Amino acid sequence: MQDKGSDSLLSDSDYTNYPDIQMYPAVAGAVVPAFHYPDTLPTADQSQPLVLDKNVLTKIFNGQITTWKHADMIALNSHLNNLPADVTIETVVRSDGSGTTEIFTKACNAFNAAFGITAGSAPDWDTTRVANGASAATAQNKNSGVMAYVLETPGTVGYAVVGNALLAGVPYARFKNDLGTVVEATVQSVQYALVEKGLNFGNDGSDPERLNADTFDSTNVLSWPISSYTYFIMRKGTLRTRAGCQNRIETLKYLLWFYYSEYARQAATDLGFAALPEVIRDFVTLKLRQQILCSSKYGTTPLYDAANIASTGIVPASAARTGVSGSGSAALSETLSSINEVFEQNTTTLSLSFSSSTVTLSSSGRRSLSLPGREYELSRESPLEGEAKGVAEKRQLLSLASGERYKILLGFSEIPDVGDSEFVAIPFVAMGFVLIAKVCQHEEGGSSLCLRV
Repeated sequence: MQDKGSDSLLSDSDYTNYPDIQMYPAVAGAVVPAFHYPDTLPTADQSQPLVLDKNVLTKIFNGQITTWKHADMIALNSHLNNLPADVTIETVVRSDGSGTTEIFTKACNAFNAAFGITAGSAPDWDTTRVANGASAATAQNKNSGVMAYVLETPGTVGYAVVGNALLAGVPYARFKNDLGTVVEATVQSVQYALVEKGLNFGNDGSDPERLNADTFDSTNVLSWPISSYTYFIMRKGTLRTRAGCQNRIETLKYLLWFYYSEYARQAATDLGFAALPEVIRDFVTLKLRQQILCSSKYGTTPLYDAANIASTGIVPASAARTGVSGSGSAALSETLSSINEVFEQNTTTLSLSFSSSTVTLSSSGRRSLSLPGREYELSRESPLEGEAKGVAEKRQLLSLASGERYKILLGFSEIPDVGDSEFVAIPFVAMGFVLIAKVCQHEEGGSSLCLRV
């Protein structure tokens, strides 16, 4: 095993057998419920979108909902009331081991504790019958096989990566989330899920150093709920047979080009994938630059440094730094404003919690974002009058005890020495307030990121 791409996660035995193996998030994609309406649905209704929610989706695939005119289906799709009562749903699943299936079944188990089908790449789908004796699931090989069958067979519901559904011309359902918002599977809705959960490495119970994160079941009101990373899999230092250091140098150059090239990012979008948000991309590529070696020639010196890849310009100078790019408080704006995407709905409180390795920002106890990284200090400044622009009442922006300092981790290892810079206003437009931040200098030396609340 040298380098490849995968939706499925490596097993513990893989890490035991290949101690220097590493997964790196490459892009993210949506898994969608694709469908073909029954041919008995009136033509005028065939163009109506299908809307599912957690309850209906999971019950379709575990056999509890077997007809298109089930009451729970009608509650979300009134046009299905024009069908005969006895039109059954035929579910279509993968026959082969599949990262798509692993993502889909993990999400379904998160949606419904009683889903009843073990999450994994090759679960035991009941292809002979379902619990109530209705028609069995139909198994097809690969995403393309599932989509071909759904395209050709009225009355079916399957699942696939959104790019395969688009390529096959198969419509896919929209999703009504817990907040009552109907969302579509788009690049942006997947990125909303990534902004919330994509840096929560280890949230699946694995070692955070593996860079695995579950991004499904996001609570962001605009995020697609069944999304996941696709990963590059690399050996950090082991050369494949007949390969040399130059092979690894060129591979590393290609991977960095992939992450930073606008052409590559657009190509991912065209294929239905979401490129990584910048804060995640920079974190992942920092790991690549630090971890990929050719020990036979350069020892423990990372190839990025040993081969002077920085001089190629593949990685922008601002992103190649391990600190904040730019200078002064303006350098903080892009990073902190990206957090805004997590909190799309109006709320009154943004709170902070800490552990030894992450800081978590939460709004009203529902939506949160955890960020791994290096140490910052967070200090409280005096309240700023009228900080909630356009809102009559003042809002508490951060729950911090007066005068205390905390460690905050934002993915950078240093703060530029900018002196007593001006505060920078970072608007959280959807929430109706403005976050005020600056880089502070301390009399005893050192810097901190100060938030005015």
